[in-house]
Amino acid sequence: LDGDISVDGEPNGVSTQGILDDPALHRHAEELMRETIAIGNADLAAAGKSERIDARQFVPELFTRTSQMGQYLTSTLLDLRAGRPMEIEAVVGAVVELADRLGVPTPATRGVYSCVKLLDERRQAARTPAEPPVRSVRL
Repeated sequence: LDGDISVDGEPNGVSTQGILDDPALHRHAEELMRETIAIGNADLAAAGKSERIDARQFVPELFTRTSQMGQYLTSTLLDLRAGRPMEIEAVVGAVVELADRLGVPTPATRGVYSCVKLLDERRQAARTPAEPPVRSVRL
């Protein structure tokens, strides 16, 4: 969500305040939260639990908590800016995997996962020196 890319391909990023202030990013963040809550509720049901998370109450609470924390950058964006490996699988991939196992559709989360994974793959490829071409020799 926070890995905004400029035209030249360099990560600019968006702080949490930027997400809260921008209507489109705010809606997208809300969609991601609702998908995550749906996964949590499906996981609770699969475990035989009767409790459920009420998205109508919890999503606004999450936005309130985020705004109270003040502006910050996510760890994924900090890793990207510093050239460190991003924890894509732990942060987003595991969510997508659990959703798949539970049969919960996650188009917004899957979209973020695909984009960030592609960004990381391209970044890694740009860093890896090209190997010399292999030539076959007949003896």
